[in-house]
Amino acid sequence: MAWVVRNLISTQVAWLREADAEFGRAVAASPGLRDLANLGFLQLDLVRAYCALGDASSVDDAERRLAAARAALVKRYDAVYESRCLCGNQNFTARSC
Repeated sequence: MAWVVRNLISTQVAWLREADAEFGRAVAASPGLRDLANLGFLQLDLVRAYCALGDASSVDDAERRLAAARAALVKRYDAVYESRCLCGNQNFTARSC
């Protein structure tokens, strides 16, 4: 049973890597896409898959992807952005909520 799960996760890693490559091509064509949070979530999905596989050879790539995920998510979801979502008004800041 464990080999079935491992095979499924390996397939997921292949799909996620393909999605990452396609996203990279899209960003090259339209650099504004780099700011999308989806890029950060895609990187996190790949790291989760690597962790589930427990493959030590993926550690370097996982660390690079974690850094990319953090950069993308911090850029997209800063304190001001979050406060705007919570307050429902774009004129508020985190301190004024």
